[in-house]
Amino acid sequence: MRNKEYSRRKFISKCIGSSSIFMAGGALIFSSCDSNKSNPADKKQTSATNFCDDLSNVSKSELEKRKTFAYVDRSPLPDRSCGNCALFVPKTDNQSCGECMLFKGPVRAAGHCIQWASKEQP
Repeated sequence: MRNKEYSRRKFISKCIGSSSIFMAGGALIFSSCDSNKSNPADKKQTSATNFCDDLSNVSKSELEKRKTFAYVDRSPLPDRSCGNCALFVPKTDNQSCGECMLFKGPVRAAGHCIQWASKEQP
């Protein structure tokens, strides 16, 4: 058997070098998996999900209102959702999101807030 002298410094530098190579390779693989970045034509299409999640045009004060009213995307109460609330304004273009009279921004029909109001029956 050969007796080789290994130093702790060489061992640690080899470990750090190897791990950084694996991490860089993993980052490249994961960044290439995102198909939305690679195809600009997909960004032009506005699906119902993207519309509902887009809060980029909503001011900070309106975002605070959403928090104050405890708005959530899915109602914990099955019979009290935004879709059957008197304050909900549905979109006309068959989107799954509408708006609320209390705050700005997209509101899901399945959502809920603490200001839910029953629609009056005619």
